[in-house]
Amino acid sequence: MWFAVPRSFHFVLKNKTLNLSILARSSDFRQFVNMTSHLVFVYGTLKRGQPNHEKMTNPDNGQATFIGEARTVEKWPLVVASKFNIPFMLDKPGLGHHVIGELYSIDNKTLQALDSLEHHPTWYCRKPISVAMVTGINNSKDSTVDNIQECVCYLLQNCADDLLNLTFEDKYDAYGKAGHEYTPPEKRQMDGEQLKDYLIKVTQKQ
Repeated sequence: MWFAVPRSFHFVLKNKTLNLSILARSSDFRQFVNMTSHLVFVYGTLKRGQPNHEKMTNPDNGQATFIGEARTVEKWPLVVASKFNIPFMLDKPGLGHHVIGELYSIDNKTLQALDSLEHHPTWYCRKPISVAMVTGINNSKDSTVDNIQECVCYLLQNCADDLLNLTFEDKYDAYGKAGHEYTPPEKRQMDGEQLKDYLIKVTQKQ
């Protein structure tokens, strides 16, 4: 069933997908956001084509709709760390690069699933940031007032000083850089508590 929504897109409720032709102007975009719930920026394994993207698309976790590629307005340090090569965006604004990721509109159920996945607020913390759309509004990389969106992002808190000595990336790809291949949870040979203790030890300031 089709519902009348702003001229720049059509929302298909039957199979829970969104056809985005053009997100024309911010007024239309705000109207779309009001119809849904939250905007979230993802930069790591939750992106399309990455190992954990199914957590965004699994209907059991709620509804998540891809809006477009985006990059952070402010610079942030994105690092790949631990022996499992996990991506972390550190809560150190002003360092690093304008990070490229993806913007999604998600419902409350998906937000709760992501909070659980990221151990918000004890490990990662969900914080507001600003991103500039790369695709989805005007297919431009220019950061203009019309294409800057406010959203939330999961940032690593209280990071260990050693993480700041790692190479800062501007875009993450689990399959891209040699030696940085991501190890999924099922191959880590640790139970939940062991993994938690290890990751806290290598990522958090003691």
